[in-house]
Amino acid sequence: MRQLLRPSIIFSIFAFSLAAFAQSVFATDTAFHASLIWGTDEMKPDKKDLRELDPKTKEKLKSIFKWKNYFEVDSQDFKVSTNEFRKLKMSSKCEVEVHNLGKDGMEIKLFGEGKLVKKIKQQTPILESLVLAGDDINSSAWFVILAPITK
Repeated sequence: MRQLLRPSIIFSIFAFSLAAFAQSVFATDTAFHASLIWGTDEMKPDKKDLRELDPKTKEKLKSIFKWKNYFEVDSQDFKVSTNEFRKLKMSSKCEVEVHNLGKDGMEIKLFGEGKLVKKIKQQTPILESLVLAGDDINSSAWFVILAPITK
Protein backbone atom coordinates (compact mmCIF):
# COMPACT_ATOMS: atom_id res chain seq x y z
CA MET A 1 0.00 0.00 0.00
CA ARG A 2 2.80 2.38 0.91
CA GLN A 3 4.51 1.76 -2.44
CA LEU A 4 1.30 2.55 -4.39
CA LEU A 5 0.91 5.94 -2.73
CA ARG A 6 4.43 7.10 -3.51
CA PRO A 7 3.96 7.44 -7.33
CA SER A 8 0.61 9.17 -6.86
CA ILE A 9 2.14 11.63 -4.38
CA ILE A 10 5.03 12.33 -6.75
CA PHE A 11 2.58 12.81 -9.64
CA SER A 12 0.45 15.17 -7.51
CA ILE A 13 3.48 17.27 -6.60
CA PHE A 14 4.56 17.34 -10.25
CA ALA A 15 1.07 18.34 -11.45
CA PHE A 16 0.82 21.08 -8.81
CA SER A 17 4.27 22.42 -9.74
CA LEU A 18 3.37 22.39 -13.44
CA ALA A 19 0.10 24.24 -12.77
CA ALA A 20 1.90 26.83 -10.64
CA PHE A 21 4.52 27.31 -13.37
CA ALA A 22 1.87 27.72 -16.08
CA GLN A 23 -0.02 30.24 -13.96
CA SER A 24 3.13 32.28 -13.37
CA VAL A 25 3.97 32.28 -17.09
CA PHE A 26 0.52 33.39 -18.25
CA ALA A 27 -0.39 35.63 -15.30
CA THR A 28 2.11 38.35 -16.07
CA ASP A 29 1.11 41.83 -17.11
CA THR A 30 1.56 42.65 -20.77
CA ALA A 31 2.53 46.28 -21.35
CA PHE A 32 1.77 48.20 -24.54
CA HIS A 33 2.15 51.66 -26.02
CA ALA A 34 -0.93 52.61 -28.08
CA SER A 35 -0.75 55.43 -30.63
CA LEU A 36 -3.58 56.93 -32.65
CA ILE A 37 -2.14 58.05 -35.99
CA TRP A 38 -3.69 60.23 -38.67
CA GLY A 39 -2.41 59.63 -42.22
CA THR A 40 -3.08 62.36 -44.76
CA ASP A 41 -1.85 63.98 -47.96
CA GLU A 42 -2.53 67.37 -46.40
CA MET A 43 -0.11 69.47 -44.39
CA LYS A 44 -0.38 69.63 -40.61
CA PRO A 45 -3.23 71.98 -39.61
CA ASP A 46 -2.13 74.84 -37.35
CA LYS A 47 -5.04 74.59 -34.95
CA LYS A 48 -4.76 70.84 -34.23
CA ASP A 49 -2.63 69.45 -31.40
CA LEU A 50 -0.80 66.84 -33.49
CA ARG A 51 2.70 65.49 -32.90
CA GLU A 52 5.26 64.48 -35.50
CA LEU A 53 6.11 60.78 -35.63
CA ASP A 54 9.63 59.54 -35.14
CA PRO A 55 11.35 59.08 -38.54
CA LYS A 56 11.52 55.26 -38.28
CA THR A 57 7.77 54.85 -37.67
CA LYS A 58 6.92 57.44 -40.31
CA GLU A 59 9.04 55.68 -42.96
CA LYS A 60 7.58 52.28 -42.05
CA LEU A 61 4.03 53.62 -42.48
CA LYS A 62 4.98 55.31 -45.77
CA SER A 63 6.31 51.99 -47.08
CA ILE A 64 2.98 50.27 -46.33
CA PHE A 65 0.34 52.98 -46.88
CA LYS A 66 -0.19 55.67 -49.50
CA TRP A 67 -0.30 58.91 -47.52
CA LYS A 68 2.43 61.55 -47.51
CA ASN A 69 2.13 62.72 -43.90
CA TYR A 70 1.50 60.94 -40.58
CA PHE A 71 0.76 62.61 -37.25
CA GLU A 72 0.19 61.28 -33.75
CA VAL A 73 -3.17 62.32 -32.33
CA ASP A 74 -2.83 60.57 -28.95
CA SER A 75 -0.74 57.95 -27.21
CA GLN A 76 -1.16 55.91 -24.03
CA ASP A 77 0.82 53.30 -22.15
CA PHE A 78 -1.17 50.55 -20.47
CA LYS A 79 -0.91 47.08 -18.98
CA VAL A 80 -3.35 44.22 -19.28
CA SER A 81 -3.16 41.10 -17.10
CA THR A 82 -4.39 37.62 -17.92
CA ASN A 83 -8.18 37.50 -18.35
CA GLU A 84 -8.30 41.28 -17.98
CA PHE A 85 -10.10 43.64 -20.35
CA ARG A 86 -8.91 47.21 -21.01
CA LYS A 87 -10.75 49.93 -22.90
CA LEU A 88 -8.77 52.91 -24.16
CA LYS A 89 -10.37 56.13 -25.36
CA MET A 90 -7.88 57.41 -27.92
CA SER A 91 -10.08 60.31 -29.10
CA SER A 92 -13.72 61.35 -29.13
CA LYS A 93 -14.18 59.06 -32.14
CA CYS A 94 -11.70 56.23 -31.53
CA GLU A 95 -11.60 53.50 -28.88
CA VAL A 96 -9.56 50.32 -28.54
CA GLU A 97 -10.47 47.28 -26.45
CA VAL A 98 -7.77 44.80 -25.48
CA HIS A 99 -8.62 41.49 -23.82
CA ASN A 100 -5.76 39.31 -22.58
CA LEU A 101 -6.95 35.73 -23.03
CA GLY A 102 -3.85 34.22 -21.40
CA LYS A 103 -2.58 31.17 -23.27
CA ASP A 104 -5.24 31.78 -25.95
CA GLY A 105 -3.66 35.10 -26.94
CA MET A 106 -5.09 38.61 -27.14
CA GLU A 107 -8.29 39.88 -28.69
CA ILE A 108 -8.15 43.46 -29.92
CA LYS A 109 -11.12 45.49 -31.15
CA LEU A 110 -10.94 48.87 -32.86
CA PHE A 111 -13.98 51.17 -32.79
CA GLY A 112 -14.60 54.28 -34.89
CA GLU A 113 -17.50 56.54 -33.91
CA GLY A 114 -18.86 53.74 -31.71
CA LYS A 115 -18.88 51.13 -34.49
CA LEU A 116 -16.66 48.06 -34.60
CA VAL A 117 -14.14 48.63 -37.39
CA LYS A 118 -11.66 45.80 -36.86
CA LYS A 119 -11.35 42.76 -34.62
CA ILE A 120 -8.25 40.59 -34.45
CA LYS A 121 -7.03 37.73 -32.33
CA GLN A 122 -3.27 37.58 -31.88
CA GLN A 123 -1.13 34.89 -30.29
CA THR A 124 1.04 35.94 -27.38
CA PRO A 125 3.59 37.05 -26.69
CA ILE A 126 3.20 39.95 -29.09
CA LEU A 127 6.77 40.77 -30.07
CA GLU A 128 6.24 43.36 -32.82
CA SER A 129 3.93 46.30 -33.34
CA LEU A 130 0.41 45.72 -34.61
CA VAL A 131 -1.23 48.25 -36.91
CA LEU A 132 -5.03 48.36 -36.97
CA ALA A 133 -6.35 50.57 -39.74
CA GLY A 134 -9.55 52.56 -39.66
CA ASP A 135 -11.52 53.95 -42.57
CA ASP A 136 -9.97 55.61 -45.62
CA ILE A 137 -11.91 58.86 -46.02
CA ASN A 138 -11.03 61.31 -48.81
CA SER A 139 -7.29 61.93 -48.61
CA SER A 140 -6.80 60.66 -45.06
CA ALA A 141 -7.10 57.65 -42.78
CA TRP A 142 -6.48 56.72 -39.17
CA PHE A 143 -4.53 53.90 -37.55
CA VAL A 144 -3.89 52.58 -34.08
CA ILE A 145 -0.43 51.14 -33.48
CA LEU A 146 -0.05 48.77 -30.51
CA ALA A 147 3.61 48.28 -29.64
CA PRO A 148 4.78 45.96 -26.90
CA ILE A 149 6.81 47.63 -24.19
CA THR A 150 9.86 45.53 -23.45
CA LYS A 151 11.84 45.82 -20.25
